[in-house]
Amino acid sequence: MKVVKKILIGVLILFVLVIALVACIDGEEESPELTAEQIEQIENGENAVMYKGMLDNLDEAFAKKTETLINEFKAESIYIAGDQEALKELGDSKVKELAEMCTRNKEMLETQVNDHGDSDEVYQYWAEQLDDIYKNYAVQVMALYE
Repeated sequence: MKVVKKILIGVLILFVLVIALVACIDGEEESPELTAEQIEQIENGENAVMYKGMLDNLDEAFAKKTETLINEFKAESIYIAGDQEALKELGDSKVKELAEMCTRNKEMLETQVNDHGDSDEVYQYWAEQLDDIYKNYAVQVMALYE
């Protein structure tokens, strides 16, 4: 019975982790790859400085949040040391916070793109940049318990 319980907990943890990792991805079908020409136009576009500034600020916010989450994980993990399932659950909850932060900021980005009359490709490009920021910090949290 203990083996079945451990397997079920493992599957549940894996499920939560997968959800956390893809939470920052839009529910839409995957957009086609942008061409080098499109990327150059977007990076040099009328509102590119604004979007770059937003991402710089978000990178700083993710860095601060990640530092807080890592400190929380370290403090909370003392009580569950040795229990791998509990450590994974705790770590997954911290990654989920980053995923939720990413999702909220993608919504803000979408609003900015729409308010400035920019194209779907502009949103796609900057959202992918935001995904990269999220992934960079999520990996740092996941490294604590894997």
